[in-house]
Amino acid sequence: MRSREEVAAVLELVRAGLNDCEIARRTGIPRGTIRCWRIGRAPNFDRTRANCAVCAGSPQTVPQAPYTYLLGLYLGDGYLVACPRGVYKLRVTCANRYPELIRLCELAMTQILPNRVGRGRPPIPA
Repeated sequence: MRSREEVAAVLELVRAGLNDCEIARRTGIPRGTIRCWRIGRAPNFDRTRANCAVCAGSPQTVPQAPYTYLLGLYLGDGYLVACPRGVYKLRVTCANRYPELIRLCELAMTQILPNRVGRGRPPIPA
């Protein structure tokens, strides 16, 4: 993750008319990153994380019943997966023969953090 100052310095060099290769030599930032920033895909440092109660600074507002339910699933059949950019995903593994458990898990996840909830494919029997 680059700092706000690094992005500003690169964009200033872009405005000065330098090409990506020269900016990369001066800053040590990869040309691909500079190219993305040049076309408008620079990091948004001012974005809010208001959809997450913990990130917004009010963890006490997390709905307790779905949180407790997810904690139980995590302790029984779940695990955390480290993803790029410091993001973690909760994965819960259960058999397809328990569709109500799967539905309740999805419901609890959307009540805690209204992000996308995905289902993995069941393994192919050998």
